[in-house]
Amino acid sequence: MNFLRIFFAELWPVLLGVGLVLVGLWFAGRFASHSYFLFTSPKSFNELAGYSEDEQKRLLQVASKETFRCWWSVLPSIAFALVFSGGIALGMTLPKVTALPDTWWVHTIVAALLAGEAGWLVMRLAVSCVRPHLQRLIARTSHVA
Repeated sequence: MNFLRIFFAELWPVLLGVGLVLVGLWFAGRFASHSYFLFTSPKSFNELAGYSEDEQKRLLQVASKETFRCWWSVLPSIAFALVFSGGIALGMTLPKVTALPDTWWVHTIVAALLAGEAGWLVMRLAVSCVRPHLQRLIARTSHVA
């Protein structure tokens, strides 16, 4: 029980800060004119392989704009905030309940390991959010041509 109490005491301030920053980045991406959805690029989608580089960018920008209109488009940011903040809180908690030294490198290693995992999770989640919009856009443009 002591572990959970310490973990949640460390988690909330970090989660609040990271969450606010990532939701702010989500809003900035939503209103930017030439931006992609968070954690995506044209290389993330096999569907774009047959198009020129400029067309890939244009299609992904339009699909990203459509994705930003959905309420669930904020889920990748929330997922990253949860896992990353959990990593930082775990890094701060482990030295307090185990024999690990309470030094910055222990905090950094644990946070980095979970940040890598969070990055992978968020990239997969972001691609899953954008892919349906991109496929519909490609279908519409192929019918027009």
